[in-house]
Amino acid sequence: MKKKVFAVLLLIISAVVISIPSFALDDIYVVKGDIKVYVNDTLIGFDVQPFFYKSRTMVPIRGVFEAMGAAVEWDNYTKTVEVSKGVTEVRVQLDNHVALVDEKRISMDVPAVGLNGRIFVPVRFISEALGADVDWDNNTKTVYINENTYNKDLGNILNGGRYATDGVWNYYILQDGVLVRENNETKMQEKITERIVCDLHILDDWIYCIGVDNGIQKVMRFLKDGSSQKEIVKDGPVQSMQILNGWIYYSPSDSNKLYRTSTDGTVTEKVLEDGDFSPKNWFVQNSFIYYKNTAKAGAICCARINGTGIRALVYDSYKYRLKLIDDNYIYLVRDDGEKGFYRVPLVGGTPDKILDEAPLCLNSDGYWLYAAVKTSNGSSLIKKQIKNGNETYTINEYKESDTPKSIYLSDQSIYYTLVRGTEEMVFQMSLYGQDVKALSWIYGKDYYRVRDILSNTQMKHNTLTGFASLQMITVQTEGTISTIINEIKLNNSQPLYYQKTKAENNNDLEIWVDRDNIYTKKPDEDHWSMNAADKSDKLFANISVFNLLRPTQELCNTFFVTDQEGKYILSGSGTFQIFLQNFLQDKGNRALTISDYIDHLEINAVINKDYYIEQLDIKVELGTTGANGMPVNNSIIHYQYVNSQFNSVFLNLPYSVKLSVNAKEKADSNIESGIEKFNEAKYQEAVQYFDAAIAAYNKSYDAYFYKGKALYYQGKYEEAILTYDKCLELEADNYDILAHQGLCYLGLGDLAKAEEIANAVIEADNKNKLAYNLLGLVYFKQEKFTDSYKLFEKAVSIDKDYYDACLNMAFSLFNMGSYTKCVNAADEFLKRFPNDRDLLLIKASSLSKQGNSQKAIEVFNQILNLDPANDFVAMTYIALEYEKLQEFDKAQEYADRAKSVYPNYSLLVYILEKLEYERFTLSGQKIVNFIKDYYLFYNESEEVLEAISAFLNKGEAYTLGDIVKLVDAIKSPDDDMTLLLTGSDYDSYMNRKADALVSAKQQDDNTVYIRISDFSQGTGVIFNEYIQSIENPEDKTLIIDLRDNSGGLTSEAGIMLDALLPECFTSYYIERGGYITTNQSGKSCVKFSKTAILVNEKTASAAELLALGLKTHLDDVAIIGRQTMGKGVGKIVYNDLNRKYALYLVNHYWNVLQKNIHGTGIEVDITVESDADFTKAINEFVKK
Repeated sequence: MKKKVFAVLLLIISAVVISIPSFALDDIYVVKGDIKVYVNDTLIGFDVQPFFYKSRTMVPIRGVFEAMGAAVEWDNYTKTVEVSKGVTEVRVQLDNHVALVDEKRISMDVPAVGLNGRIFVPVRFISEALGADVDWDNNTKTVYINENTYNKDLGNILNGGRYATDGVWNYYILQDGVLVRENNETKMQEKITERIVCDLHILDDWIYCIGVDNGIQKVMRFLKDGSSQKEIVKDGPVQSMQILNGWIYYSPSDSNKLYRTSTDGTVTEKVLEDGDFSPKNWFVQNSFIYYKNTAKAGAICCARINGTGIRALVYDSYKYRLKLIDDNYIYLVRDDGEKGFYRVPLVGGTPDKILDEAPLCLNSDGYWLYAAVKTSNGSSLIKKQIKNGNETYTINEYKESDTPKSIYLSDQSIYYTLVRGTEEMVFQMSLYGQDVKALSWIYGKDYYRVRDILSNTQMKHNTLTGFASLQMITVQTEGTISTIINEIKLNNSQPLYYQKTKAENNNDLEIWVDRDNIYTKKPDEDHWSMNAADKSDKLFANISVFNLLRPTQELCNTFFVTDQEGKYILSGSGTFQIFLQNFLQDKGNRALTISDYIDHLEINAVINKDYYIEQLDIKVELGTTGANGMPVNNSIIHYQYVNSQFNSVFLNLPYSVKLSVNAKEKADSNIESGIEKFNEAKYQEAVQYFDAAIAAYNKSYDAYFYKGKALYYQGKYEEAILTYDKCLELEADNYDILAHQGLCYLGLGDLAKAEEIANAVIEADNKNKLAYNLLGLVYFKQEKFTDSYKLFEKAVSIDKDYYDACLNMAFSLFNMGSYTKCVNAADEFLKRFPNDRDLLLIKASSLSKQGNSQKAIEVFNQILNLDPANDFVAMTYIALEYEKLQEFDKAQEYADRAKSVYPNYSLLVYILEKLEYERFTLSGQKIVNFIKDYYLFYNESEEVLEAISAFLNKGEAYTLGDIVKLVDAIKSPDDDMTLLLTGSDYDSYMNRKADALVSAKQQDDNTVYIRISDFSQGTGVIFNEYIQSIENPEDKTLIIDLRDNSGGLTSEAGIMLDALLPECFTSYYIERGGYITTNQSGKSCVKFSKTAILVNEKTASAAELLALGLKTHLDDVAIIGRQTMGKGVGKIVYNDLNRKYALYLVNHYWNVLQKNIHGTGIEVDITVESDADFTKAINEFVKK
């Protein structure tokens, strides 16, 4: 009957649409590259590709509907496609605008058309036919068709994914990694498997999750009832996973990439990179991935499931972390610790605060938000309406000592976990907070009997006053067997502890412990070593293992009980994850770290009827994996304990221990006297006291340590190394001593050995401040100042009051030329070390380098005030700064004070000679001498001599006009570079700020632009400081704009070349008479990916030197613009601060690798005819 109805309807439709024109091939518009179609997140392949037809995207009806699980038939008689899916039936007739969906007429924008044997329909018809969501991405010409885009279990996954339900069974991962399930109706509990970590997903009859295989977290699956073996879906280390629409999305461990694989693991695709895909930090929902984009400074972004269409979702400037998602919003907390809980629409926007506190954990069912929030006396579980309302209810109160951990939701219940002490507990309640109950997992056959035995055993063991234990540890690995035997006696009432360890290679050890100290001795030693009792965990055999036999859920579910000859034998095998975690906390079990992972444990305990542990046997199987992640060998460690003499052990401390105590007291007295001499810098006398201490008690660590330091300060580095070796014999794992030895090798000039030691210490102890400081000193010696600064900074981050590293940080900044940062760092460190002379000195020196002599003098005076009568160094530096300011009388005053203390100081001798000249030579004679000594084109003609004589005859009565006449007289006719500044020109020029002449900005993430107007004094420092501040310069393009820059001081260009070039001869100057000055850059430099230099016909002199130097010595440098002026000369300056004139005098020719461009200019790599075309040329260079 139904088919007849359809037939009649089709006849009616045919009659109505008989005048519709047939499909014409000319109407097709095929895009370049195929239109892609994703159905339920899977890319569909077609034998005939989709196309545009009358502005509509047409897709093959068979390919799309079959991908959606529908049955598709073709009725050739009526030219009709018949589609059925579930109870829905669809009919589409060729060349017809109207289709039938469950007998309802649906009008399509364009009719169904045929092409190459396939019927095509508008893509939007899919949503109308089967209710699917259809989305079009015009950028990638991609159609996305989805039926089920909402993952209702995602909230549970984002809580750790340790709970899931299929409606009949609730599945839960216990704290020990065991996966159990409980029947909703019968409450029967079963163990399914173990070594499961997180991210439970249930698909049909399968459970998908992250579990452990060969010690590695992997994506795996198995049948829900546990009847199948685990199947590894993705054989590699995985940190997190989510499943949507038949795809497993996962991120490899320690990776910023996201992949997806089919549920059987046969198809794998990379989806995204540059994201934080650690657990709970990303979502897959609505065919989009929501994540934190590390390439965009941690911005919250979304991308389609194929990695396209990346866009930011948060429109304010704060940084956020993802917490949850539903079908309308993503939920966020601030990354800066600011309180509050926010949400933003899935399409993006500005976050809206919905809670004043950031939840401790949360979940949502799409209508209600369930969150654990802090309160004044603990925390509460609240229920907040997030759809169609704003009601908030408190449905549970946590105890003050409880820590909420996760919230899981099912259709009828809330399951929440909390940590109470060290135990994780699970509770269940209704969605309204009623019927709260703690869940216990009881699936072990002898659960209750084991619990009773272990409860009594724990009580009895805790009341023991003493016992004896014989312990044997056997390690079997790669065909070798080694054994350690410990004999232990313990009496808590005395209290005394005795242990004798017998090991292979005669490495025996005897230990006594009293209330205060541990005494240890090997058979061939005369004295007992003594340490404070709090170090006992390094030496004791493992007796705390007996405390682990307590009635935990893990042991009660795993152990079986056997009665044998009046004793209880408890035995079991498995992972024992919680037991093992506690067992590994004892340092006596370090042998368990010899392999990559622990595979299996067998535990057997013999407990007598008095509930004392007579025997304990623990066999541990360990595995090691190869490079391919497959196991390559296994090891076995067998712990065997036999206990006796319960409450009946009596001990006496040996007399030889008392003799060693007396010897140590004598040694300590000598050490105290030695330290006094050490602090007075009387190192040789200190060594004598330390030697006396060693003679009295040869196990005195402090005597060896301070002797090593005293020898180091005397420069006796080889003796110090040998002395530190003695320290290491007493404390083999003391990494500080290794670092001190590294300093000795540094003193010997063996940088390679010092670096080797520093790296070894950091690898063993990445919080060792001495090692970072040592490595920083190695790099400092190698002139790698940027690297040394970072290492000193790391040392200071570990201990902000570590003086040596603080001072070294400041020295590194100074040598980098980062003088502003150096001053700021010194100011910060002076808060910690007030009036420290070295910090004040480096601060004053930085101010001097910046040309700030007045502030430098203030700081030098602070230094002088520390020792005003004797600090000749500070006096000399103050004199030098006053000389720079041309305050020669003040300079002479401080120079004379320094001379009265130490007249032979070399810098002082220089400044005294200079002051003799400056104070007693007429200013007119000074300028004449300057010209004669330094002018490159000086020609002592009769006219020049007459001009000089006329000028000098005026004595001190000369005017600025006389200076102008003098300069005009001596200038060569070909010299258009020498410049005299007087009057307002002088004032204007000298009052300019150097930072105004060097303007810089970062145009985007990858491009830095610096414009240099001229090369006045101080511009080199400003330039250097700016490029030092750029993060990751090796990833950026540097653009230096030298257009219209006529030059200046070549010394400033030299500073810039030194900052950018690796170690090389940057240039050389040729002065009058052939005198050559060679300029060399240091080893430390700032490296950019590529460099563009903008020039024009007005670029000259020092600007040309900078451009040619960079082009010659660096790769990936392009000179863009027009040929430069060609002035291969450089200038120096004579500045008279009192008469206010400055003479910029041509002093030298400059060459770069024998090349001089004087008179020719620099040829460009990319010619730009007009200024408007520079931007285009730059963009082409950057993109190349």
